[in-house]
Amino acid sequence: MVQLLDEHHVAVLADDPRLRRHFTRVMIEHLRALPETDVVSIDGTRLVDLPSIAGELTRLADRPAGHVERMTIDDVIDLLRDWPGTPHHRYFFWRDADVLLDADVDLFAELVNALFAVAAEREHLNAEPLILQRAILVGNAKLGAYAEDENGQFFRWREDEDSSSPFWEILSCVERPPVITYRLDD
Repeated sequence: MVQLLDEHHVAVLADDPRLRRHFTRVMIEHLRALPETDVVSIDGTRLVDLPSIAGELTRLADRPAGHVERMTIDDVIDLLRDWPGTPHHRYFFWRDADVLLDADVDLFAELVNALFAVAAEREHLNAEPLILQRAILVGNAKLGAYAEDENGQFFRWREDEDSSSPFWEILSCVERPPVITYRLDD
């Protein structure tokens, strides 16, 4: 799995919640044991709207939480861009990612796009320090169905209604997000 993460974001799928929990625990322990590695463990069970996303990410970045109710997706993108620390690898490990997908598919797509695009910026546009950043999304069959949807953010960048995309540079140099799926219960 770690080798897959060198080049890809990974959607990890299993219908059995015990299998997902076991994989999450073992994988996070393994990643945290690697040198120069930061693991951001996102609890997806409570992510159902933008304020809950902003609150979770603000808490994990150890930032003041006073304004999370007013944060926009652009504020979340800025937070991801300015994440503290300079490890060689950073993994955003989002367990129960299917909860937000169930609650709001458009917001899910925006957050996934933000995670993937900020990772691409770090790798392709920021010269120093190079941080290889990847997202690992763990969920059930619904996440699997989304992962197979060629119109979703696992296959393409999100198209903004206007031309002022916060990721216009990435869109011009990286064709699509590098995402693969991995089934635990096959």
